[in-house]
Amino acid sequence: MSGRTPTVAWIGCGTMGEPMAKHLLQAGYALVVVPHRHEEAIHRLVESGAMRVETAAEAASTVDLVFTMVPDAPQVEEVLFGAKGIVAGAHPGLTVIDCSTIAPQAARRFADRLQEAGIAFLDSPVSGGQSRARSGTLTLMVGGSEEVFLPVQPVLQAFAEKIFYVGPVGSGQVVKMCNNLIGAILVLANSEALTLGVKEGVPAELLREVIGTATGANYQLEQIWPENVLQNRYTPGFKLDLMYKDLGIALSSADASGVPLFAGALARQLYQFARSNGLGEQDYSVVSTVYQQAAGILIATSKPYPIDKA
Repeated sequence: MSGRTPTVAWIGCGTMGEPMAKHLLQAGYALVVVPHRHEEAIHRLVESGAMRVETAAEAASTVDLVFTMVPDAPQVEEVLFGAKGIVAGAHPGLTVIDCSTIAPQAARRFADRLQEAGIAFLDSPVSGGQSRARSGTLTLMVGGSEEVFLPVQPVLQAFAEKIFYVGPVGSGQVVKMCNNLIGAILVLANSEALTLGVKEGVPAELLREVIGTATGANYQLEQIWPENVLQNRYTPGFKLDLMYKDLGIALSSADASGVPLFAGALARQLYQFARSNGLGEQDYSVVSTVYQQAAGILIATSKPYPIDKA
């Protein structure tokens, strides 16, 4: 890639992947897109200037960098090593950057297999949700060889505001795992506090405003909850099903490392309960409704929780 602008392929054009890929186009990168699950997103990106190919192998044969952004390790493995996957079409000097959220152990395993095929690999999970993907201000946590990372850093800057190189392969996933563990547990803390406060007669917005200046201040209450819980609206920025998956990653890693996750285990039980009630496709903050229903209060209005009479 020395001395020229790298060519890029993107696989996984979902809620996060599509706006990230679009920022690459807007930054002037020649972009190849590969259908995975979101056909309409592929059409939109092609209309914006991307070139469509049908397989990951075809994309890998023509570009310098391949980004993957798919739900979990099995999908990453299929995209990398399937019959029509990246390895099948790879050329010397290819770099794969996986922006999915998967187990650190899986990232290391994939990196070893790719190294045998002569392919460089970075794990680069992202944080910030759909709104920051759209604004190009995501936070990235990048694991892998620093020699691989430094040349591609300008490409990452097309869709990220904060880029952290955090160590060897798998380290990016470790940091993302820890971040999401906090986020998942924080929903419980915020839900308990606001449900209690509203039940005791203080409006939710006033609670949020005061807590935002005190020791309970946190990013969710400041940036996320005004658009979902305080509106009683749970359009997914990050689906509950995905957070449930990420809690599973954290618990499995903790078990292997001998680290107790008392609050993490409780959080996963509550997320499982919400999933069993059909809430898995909604935003993960919908877990708050478990508390609201139990208390008989609606945080958004400070009125009794509506009962479905159907």
